[in-house]
Amino acid sequence: MTYELAVHQKQLATVAPVPTIPFGTLTGLHGIAKQPGTAPRDEALQADYTDYLTQKYQ
Repeated sequence: MTYELAVHQKQLATVAPVPTIPFGTLTGLHGIAKQPGTAPRDEALQADYTDYLTQKYQ
């Protein structure tokens, strides 16, 4: 075994494993922001957001 190969294998052995995401963390959120039906038009989104900001900063 060459010195370079031994160093490379040692480096691979010291790399921290990637943490796994617990089941349900992302799968439970799938589709939470998606509204049923067709997507709202830009005008409707603007009106809703304007109403939200008006109520928030009154």
